[in-house]
Amino acid sequence: MADERVDVVVVGAGAAGLAAAEVLARARFSVRVLEARPRIGGRVDTRSLPGWPAPVELGAEFVQGKARSLLSRARKAGLRVKPTGQRHLTLEDGRLVDARPSLERALAQVAELHGDVPVEEALKARAGDLDSDGMALARNYVEGYYAADVTRASAEAIGALERASRALHGDEAARIEGGYSRVLEEVLASVVRRLPSALRLCTVVTEIRWSAGQVLAETRKGTGYALPPLHARAAIITVPLGVLRAPAGATGAIRFAPRIHDVERAAGALIQGPLFKLLLRFREEFWSSGTPTAHRARLRGFGFAHLPGGAVPTWWTTAPMDSGVLTGWAGGPLAEELSSIPSDARRARALDSLQRLFGTPRSTLEELLEDEAQHDWQADPYARGGYAVTPVGGLGAARLLAQPVAGTLFFAGEHTHTGGQAGTVHGALETGERAARGCIEALRRRRRAR
Repeated sequence: MADERVDVVVVGAGAAGLAAAEVLARARFSVRVLEARPRIGGRVDTRSLPGWPAPVELGAEFVQGKARSLLSRARKAGLRVKPTGQRHLTLEDGRLVDARPSLERALAQVAELHGDVPVEEALKARAGDLDSDGMALARNYVEGYYAADVTRASAEAIGALERASRALHGDEAARIEGGYSRVLEEVLASVVRRLPSALRLCTVVTEIRWSAGQVLAETRKGTGYALPPLHARAAIITVPLGVLRAPAGATGAIRFAPRIHDVERAAGALIQGPLFKLLLRFREEFWSSGTPTAHRARLRGFGFAHLPGGAVPTWWTTAPMDSGVLTGWAGGPLAEELSSIPSDARRARALDSLQRLFGTPRSTLEELLEDEAQHDWQADPYARGGYAVTPVGGLGAARLLAQPVAGTLFFAGEHTHTGGQAGTVHGALETGERAARGCIEALRRRRRAR
């Protein structure tokens, strides 16, 4: 098989890679999108499982606030975006209570964090503004929502992310009817309509050899079978931070020849925050069906429940749809801990957390449980964690990663977003668009210089 030649090779078919390919295809540049997995989406992973009442989201699930890049695509595709239940509960003094007042105070304090010091230190400095329950909620939020270890994450970075989220009304969560992947399928369809052969699945990029204006991508199948090299005039690299940081020889790791020391240093200054997701399908909504609980028999209408200090500290329902499914979420150190234990031990910790939250006897939970789905993002070799976290000393690293290299290599992905939307699908989409525009400008400039 002869070597292929295209204008641009895009590495990764997640949100950033597909958005980059869409912009390039519209501009009539030839593109190959190389994806190691047998599916598109990256950390958007929607599954249809037998017996489940709705598609299961093992990765990204919520549209956060007024994310225009995402919502405009959903509207254009005719996809319905439905608000979730906004009622938050938390366990205080053995009782389930409305979490909103405490949560809003805690989040307001997170939004005021400043200084390149650990979040934990910055929160302690504001201890006079929060009681112990509020402090626990703030820590739980930073570790869960931002996948950050409060002893390592930079308060300046977390505060900036929270302020940017609030500006977009990020606390107003919504779901895409039919699953998150439908948005990315529409983006891909836009590319394929223009370039039918643009996508290559099950194609692992192992090495990128480059010089100014030239790229050669070495690839193989997951089986190890070597594929013909792909020649291009530029490359857009959209793999997650964890893959960019992967040691030489690790599954999914990409070797750059020559090495790009600035990119290595910038990637090394960030952390891929750990995340763990566990979905439990019960025969009935025990929290609202009258199943006896020690705290409250009927809890209709709640969207989220928080258990600071729990092994699985955050839970949510499928609202606005009623079902017997609860999703457990852990980030930061708790996610690392869940990753280190067997599947049955994770389930046991999840059920213990639900027993504490709702007072429902463990035996009742076991009897009602019908199925489960777990995803350990740390064990996924093409993700190696959840999303980027800026530790103390890492400020400015994302900006360096977003810089083009010799007008030839461009980096995209949520970890390169410099406007406060790291860790989000809409942020990833925006970086893919940005990288593609930069790439197009470089290619046209090169063409004019001939």
